[in-house]
Amino acid sequence: MKALVVKDLHKSFGNVRAVVGFTLEMEEGEFVTLLGPSGCGKTTVLRTVAGFEKADKGEIYIFGKLSNDIPPEKRDVGMVFQNYALFPNMTVAQNIAFSMMIRKEPQDKIKKRVGELLELVQLSGLENRYPHQLSGGQMQRVALARALAKNPKILLLDEPLSALDAKVRQQLRGEIRKLQMKLGITTLFVTHDQEEALTMSDRIVVMKDGVIQQIGSPRQIYDDPINPFVAHFVGTSSFLEGEMLDGKIFIWKDERFEVRKSKVKNGKALMVLRPTHLKMVKDEENVPDGSNVMKGRVSLVTFLGSVVRVHVMIKEEEILVEMPSEDFWGFKEGDEVIVYFSPDFPLVFPKEQNIQ
Repeated sequence: MKALVVKDLHKSFGNVRAVVGFTLEMEEGEFVTLLGPSGCGKTTVLRTVAGFEKADKGEIYIFGKLSNDIPPEKRDVGMVFQNYALFPNMTVAQNIAFSMMIRKEPQDKIKKRVGELLELVQLSGLENRYPHQLSGGQMQRVALARALAKNPKILLLDEPLSALDAKVRQQLRGEIRKLQMKLGITTLFVTHDQEEALTMSDRIVVMKDGVIQQIGSPRQIYDDPINPFVAHFVGTSSFLEGEMLDGKIFIWKDERFEVRKSKVKNGKALMVLRPTHLKMVKDEENVPDGSNVMKGRVSLVTFLGSVVRVHVMIKEEEILVEMPSEDFWGFKEGDEVIVYFSPDFPLVFPKEQNIQ
């Protein structure tokens, strides 16, 4: 039995179509992320699964049970909101216990469960504090514990890390994923942050304008995007406009590149180059046989910690190259360089498909 099945979901607000034909099946214990820009419909999907929005059309099954008409409090889901939504006049323990108190569960059971959850989210000893006495990361842990308090079958997370600073966000990202794996709870996560999606998910659902663009593993989404929008939104890329010949040769300006993955046989086309798939040297003799080659000049070098990003101007267009910091050879602005790549890496799409 699937943990969650959403069939042909449609939802509009007035004349605005927020979700169009959304369909998804999730296995028990799976971590799936809805990824896309603001306004793409991902939060609407989440709120509809939770029961806070009513679908115009479509069906939602939670562990085989049709749930469209079941109120939120009776669905087997727990939700963590973007703004935490903690009760300011309640202590940490009271916030966590809220759903159990509403159900009038025995006090000893509530106390035991709150203690277990505090330990689970690493907040033991803070049970008597109020939300205003907590950091953003601590408040997010309380919100997570509260969502888990009623032992939901599915956990829904609506951009829970967006308000946190980068270091705390990165730490909590790992903690949430480890916790989810430890509990084995089916989790549907919403974010517009591609790094969060790539590092946390079993599968990613990329959305645009209320429509699913692609569903796949993080590696599938990154290495084999289905269209230019996915390639643009997930990861960094350079885009070259040119023409395909016989499904094998991409012509860009006066350059000819051999490619092995093209969705175009002949005609105008768009080639996508991932910066991690490009290599750079100063001497052409160091280029492996069979590589596609471009000559250019370094315009900018950016140190990003574990990687270095080099901007190379080639025929008045900027191409991005990334390499591990330890492999960086000290290229600097103004250097004449040779950029090369294997025919296996570039992706070629029809020119009429939009990047954004």
